[in-house]
Amino acid sequence: MTIAVDPGHGGIDDGTRAGGRHLEKDVNLQLGFALRDALERLGAQVIMTRETDTSLSKQDKVYPGRHREDLAHRVEIIHENDADLFISVHCNACPEYPGARGAIVYYAKVSPISKQMAESVQDRLNNMNLSSFDATVRPHAAVGADYFVLRNTRGPGILLEAGYLSNWIDLRLLLSKQFQKSLAHSVSMGIADWRRLPAPEPEPQLEGSLAVLVKPNLTLATWTDWLLSELPLTFVLDAGDHRAMGAAEKIRASGHDAILLQIDNSGEGTLGALYYQ
Repeated sequence: MTIAVDPGHGGIDDGTRAGGRHLEKDVNLQLGFALRDALERLGAQVIMTRETDTSLSKQDKVYPGRHREDLAHRVEIIHENDADLFISVHCNACPEYPGARGAIVYYAKVSPISKQMAESVQDRLNNMNLSSFDATVRPHAAVGADYFVLRNTRGPGILLEAGYLSNWIDLRLLLSKQFQKSLAHSVSMGIADWRRLPAPEPEPQLEGSLAVLVKPNLTLATWTDWLLSELPLTFVLDAGDHRAMGAAEKIRASGHDAILLQIDNSGEGTLGALYYQ
């Protein structure tokens, strides 16, 4: 079984972004590599439409028709490699509604077999256990769509919007390598369910750098000690808090990373929550 993995955007095309710092194209590529590894454990031969930060248009610059040319080349790669199915990988964003979150699987409206595949993968994503990430799943239904890659590619396929970079919970998940591997494993399990294949082995747990999530109330005593950590940390701060900008400057001056996002007051997550990156 040959599966094409298509990390969206790349090169001059950043896609969406989080706080002006984390670009969708980079997260898509990281997810693409994690998905490749998970699908290979399933026994699939995996081809990727891109493995570097490059667009698939003829020239990596803005010009009329560049976007359509990029998408057409992705379809061409999938067809040239006779892929049995494809998975296009993206991240969502909805800055006007920062509470929007969760992974959504899209399929071509005119393809019943793609719908079956999408529903199988969506079911696995909806049942992920995120307790180790101090988060819960926001379930969704698979959605029929008319995206170019879905509409023009032969054979079954899906477009995965892995989460919302505009949501602070999804962002910290999507930046976590452990979560990337967990999500990729869930997608591969959905493929295995749909194709009635033996379940792939889960990815071993990782040890890695930590990140610290600071929820809306920036109580300095709860996080300043973490600045002394020798591990690289990422702090997610509420852009709506008047102290966030000053806190971000202090964090970056200490050699760590800080991201400012609009954070809703849903109560999810914990002040100072940690996750493996």
